[in-house]
Amino acid sequence: MPHRVAIPPLFAMPAADELTGHFLPRRDRWHGKLVVKGVQCPDDAVRIKSMGADAIYVSNHGGRQLNAAPAAIDSLGQIRRAVGTEMPLIFDGGVRNGEHVVKALAMGADFVIISQRNVRAGAGEELGRPTF
Repeated sequence: MPHRVAIPPLFAMPAADELTGHFLPRRDRWHGKLVVKGVQCPDDAVRIKSMGADAIYVSNHGGRQLNAAPAAIDSLGQIRRAVGTEMPLIFDGGVRNGEHVVKALAMGADFVIISQRNVRAGAGEELGRPTF
């Protein structure tokens, strides 16, 4: 018979619909700016805005490692419409050139994050060869 191990509450993961409720109400303890990263659902964005976040970071957290993760750009326009124009949106996800920056800005991003590799390339630094 296998042993069952109880997971302490500290490590227990809440259901997805409860997740934002666990850290945003602690806003009374953090008086600095609060940016929530990894938002891809318009409903979550609206809830995060209503709980007092200062900005929303639309990202799929490096979803290139996940076979079924949606592209962050596909969520950006929907999130902008859901939260309105006053909520700052930061965007990253597959931004490799100026065309991608322009598209993200046109879809509602206020800020667009590009990779360090692309920043160095634009500055003329030698990047070396990729190792596989």
